[in-house]
Amino acid sequence: MSRNIIVLIAIATILILGCGTDVPLSFSGKIVDSRLIGYWQCDDSTAMQIKKVADDYYTSINLGYDKDLHKYVIREDKDAAVSKLYFTSLKDGAGTVNFMSIKFENVYFTNKISIDNNGDLVTTPISDAYLTSHCKIDKDSIVIFGTPENYQRFITAHMRDPLLYGESEKPLKKKQSLKELNIPSITKPTKKEAVSNQ
Repeated sequence: MSRNIIVLIAIATILILGCGTDVPLSFSGKIVDSRLIGYWQCDDSTAMQIKKVADDYYTSINLGYDKDLHKYVIREDKDAAVSKLYFTSLKDGAGTVNFMSIKFENVYFTNKISIDNNGDLVTTPISDAYLTSHCKIDKDSIVIFGTPENYQRFITAHMRDPLLYGESEKPLKKKQSLKELNIPSITKPTKKEAVSNQ
């Protein structure tokens, strides 16, 4: 699968991607904030679940709203729907910055992450333009670091540069369950449909 296809799948499913690299910032699966676990509303028709599979093993499950079933379901393309997550914390002089890398096939996308005062998940992608202007890229436009340690050294050296990051995405709203996900009013079943689906 080409990088462009991977990026399109990713954008269509979770909307929180950074630049594609050959390695994550770390291969550690140890979660940096337990509040990340759960369901997150991305927009009116997409959501994701960050799920603990085992100790230090977490996945992102991408959900889409099915208008016929009137509920969120796992994306049809399960290879794109479930992705392993990696977490990293780095010091920037003023404090600790948390990052989350998500794997699509053999490409990794990394975002700076934080949970704001409202309990929303804020994701800020690492700038494609910044990485590609400072780093080596391969024929598929994947940024090459070779090892997570090299990637960490680069991020640490440039972390105070505001150009390192792209614009923060719209904050993701935390939901306690699939049932609590905010379903748009235009897609809610009518009373007649609700009765027929019981």
